[in-house]
Amino acid sequence: MRLAIPLLLLSLAACTTLPPRGQLAMRDVQFPVRDLRYASGLRILVEPDRRRPVVAVVTLVGSGGASDPKGKQGLAHLVEHLTFRAHAAQRPSRWGQLEAAGAGYINAYTSFDTTVYHALAPRKSLGELLRIEGERLANPLQGVTPELFDVEREVVRNELRERNETGFVGQVFSAIQRASFPEGHLYAQPVVGEHGSLSALTLEDAQSFSRGNYRPENTTLVIVGDVDPTTVDQLVAQHLPARLLGAGLMELTPDKRLPDEPPPVPLNPRTEVLELEAAVPTPELYLGWTLPRGYDDASFLQDFVERIMPSALSPALQEDGDIAGLSTSLIPGRHASLLVVRVVLHSGDHPEKSAERVLDQLYRFWGDQLATDDVLAARTGVQLQRLSVVTGMALESEDIMARALRRAELTHFSLDARAYMRSLASVARADANRVTRFAYDYLQRERARRVMVRPTRGAAGTAVAGGRVAPLSLVEEDVPSQVLLTPPPAVSGFRTLRLENGLEVVLGAMPGLPLATVRVWLHGGSATGEPLGVGTLADSIVFPDSVFQGTSADFGLHRHSSVFSDHATFGFSGAAGNLPNMLAMTAEQLSSLKTEDAYVRSFQEQYLPYLKKAEAWPEYRAALAFQAALYPRHVYGREASAAQLQNVGERDVEAWVERTYRPANAVVAIVGELDLDETEKQVRTWLSQWKGPEGVPTVIPAPELGPAHPVQFLLTASPGATQTWVAWGCPLPAADAATEARYSLMAELVSTRLSRQVRASLGASYGLRGRAVVREGGAAHLEVQGAVENAQLVPALAAVRQSLGELSQGKWRPVEFEAARRRVNQQRALSLGTSAALADAVLDTRGRGWPLADVENHPKHLSAVTPEALQRDFGWCAEHLVVSLRGEEAVIRGVEAAWTHDASTRAPESPPGG
Repeated sequence: MRLAIPLLLLSLAACTTLPPRGQLAMRDVQFPVRDLRYASGLRILVEPDRRRPVVAVVTLVGSGGASDPKGKQGLAHLVEHLTFRAHAAQRPSRWGQLEAAGAGYINAYTSFDTTVYHALAPRKSLGELLRIEGERLANPLQGVTPELFDVEREVVRNELRERNETGFVGQVFSAIQRASFPEGHLYAQPVVGEHGSLSALTLEDAQSFSRGNYRPENTTLVIVGDVDPTTVDQLVAQHLPARLLGAGLMELTPDKRLPDEPPPVPLNPRTEVLELEAAVPTPELYLGWTLPRGYDDASFLQDFVERIMPSALSPALQEDGDIAGLSTSLIPGRHASLLVVRVVLHSGDHPEKSAERVLDQLYRFWGDQLATDDVLAARTGVQLQRLSVVTGMALESEDIMARALRRAELTHFSLDARAYMRSLASVARADANRVTRFAYDYLQRERARRVMVRPTRGAAGTAVAGGRVAPLSLVEEDVPSQVLLTPPPAVSGFRTLRLENGLEVVLGAMPGLPLATVRVWLHGGSATGEPLGVGTLADSIVFPDSVFQGTSADFGLHRHSSVFSDHATFGFSGAAGNLPNMLAMTAEQLSSLKTEDAYVRSFQEQYLPYLKKAEAWPEYRAALAFQAALYPRHVYGREASAAQLQNVGERDVEAWVERTYRPANAVVAIVGELDLDETEKQVRTWLSQWKGPEGVPTVIPAPELGPAHPVQFLLTASPGATQTWVAWGCPLPAADAATEARYSLMAELVSTRLSRQVRASLGASYGLRGRAVVREGGAAHLEVQGAVENAQLVPALAAVRQSLGELSQGKWRPVEFEAARRRVNQQRALSLGTSAALADAVLDTRGRGWPLADVENHPKHLSAVTPEALQRDFGWCAEHLVVSLRGEEAVIRGVEAAWTHDASTRAPESPPGG
């Protein structure tokens, strides 16, 4: 069946020069989908999107934490991990196979009722991705040995301690579940598990779970991208095992997964605050509300409320100076959903007061005792928020992976391939009365359940005296690949303008969806201004003095503003028809930025006391010391202290703004569904009005690199830490675009080796992640960071030393070198699928002064990297190495001696093929 559903059911007139306030100037688009139903119960949805030669593949298994047997919490999540490590005889792991297939993005997550696997790869790899997913479903734990099971269970235990991709520390989310749901409810048991339950799990438990839940009738597979939906069934039949398809395609109506009558919304009768310690740098307060089930036609209200919640609660930051920030998360479920508000606190001295200040905002916005004028204002606010929510969902849908994930979840439980489109259309028509009624029914203060989390300061284990690096598996993960490198989006057709005010503007057409992004890069950031700290202060307290052209809320635009160490950014994303509004507001707001002394005093009174406390935190001190060691005697190695910020005044800020926010100091990228000729006219009309002092852009000199030196150790005590945060790296010679590609390859090689040794072989970490950092002026460094279990710190550091030593001697297999090059290319090329991502890539290139062509020359730069050049880079790094350890003092104290002690750090012989 082929469906053609409009993305947004909005009737919009042709765009005038400036669309009026309250108008979302966005044309309708079509997202056709083919719905394949097999006799086995397997459901496959196929949605073509030919903007780029890539495909997203999502496999959703309809079992999650709620399916864990009693006493075996965390089993579904552990099985998720294990399916990536499973493999047929003499094959790499499934993760390795996905990488060999050219996947540039691979991940998975486990929730209440789902385990979801997703990968993004070149279109020609679709058959191989289907084969791998078919193998995962047909034989989830193939090749998993008891030894491998034990190691991966330790990885999960380390994930439980560490903040992960969801933004929650594992045990924190488990506590929110316990606080929010009644005892005995399926969603009250921890999805990620607890140390006790994880320790009790066995390989037989995992095998039994996978046999009972990884079944075709419990699975939905979604393919979105450059695919022919009329012939995909032939590809499916060729690559998926026959037993997953049954008798083939059939028009079947499966049993309902969601009963017609929703279950009652659960509520934990216990209201006391749950308190715990976890791996958070500052105290955090969590507020949780149980909501009706997700995945049905009414669940769009939950999505809407989640998206408008941050702005609704934001006045709490002004009313309580201890609140540092707010964010929201929605976790849908087939029986109920959970809305969580995370409140980051400066000191946590009065969490009860902070909670009440947050809850007060909900009461004023949706309460039943509002004055008539307040009710009207609230409804008007919902109407404006609707524009922002619709824009946000449209921007999200531009990302084919986000679209595939959302479609998989909604379709699997509703059994309706149109559910995703209906959800978008429902948000576009959201009725203010219905939204406020929903919020009033479910978000009352008495329904909120609270969890207070403080930084870990309890007793910690100690390190072992020594250890040896475990050899890698005999099955090599790196294998030759025939997959061609995915090209980045072409920029040869982009247009570069130089306006009379000195502003450089790059225009790029990215057809497909009616969206556009305007981004501004301004040279000079928080580390470069004088007096030190003026950029940090300006980022917090400057505001536009004129908004005659409107604000982002008037047009549903998403505003972006940040100050980094070397540059500042500003811009908007939204409907392409509102591009003139974006340009007019960009010129007006950047021309009129100012501050007042009252804002300076408020910053000093509210933020500086927090910063003074932060300066004593181990996390803060370790990060500053690490940067200072990488960039001694250079602006990038410094950070303003509270004492220095105390001396920065209003005139300093205004002078910094005048130096920084001027056309001659900026580059603008405009990317999206554009008519280049018409957009150029709009740019010249509006951005030429941006006035500012002339002169050359701010120039940041490259740092002078020092001589070779022995390993520099930085030890920071963090009492009670159960893991040691390891950060190591080195300054690198000044970079251009070609050198940056080489440094990225360098980071990939070393972090992959360490991931396999420290995570896959030892189970000592959730992951050690490396990256190459390049800043304005060519300043560059390599850094690898991650948390390591205390008892495995010495062998983990031995792996660091061994890997760096081997790489500096050029000891790698050619296939390892080529696989790393392929991964770096795919990760970058496949990440540029949205207008915002491509605009950022343009600015990253031009902001550093490199030719625009380097955006698409990245594969050429990678292909030009020679083993000899890479070996020299690693040799340089070994001679300029900095190692930072933050953890329990008794654990880290003897590490420096262990590093140089042959008996503790002697590496084993390289595995066969090494």
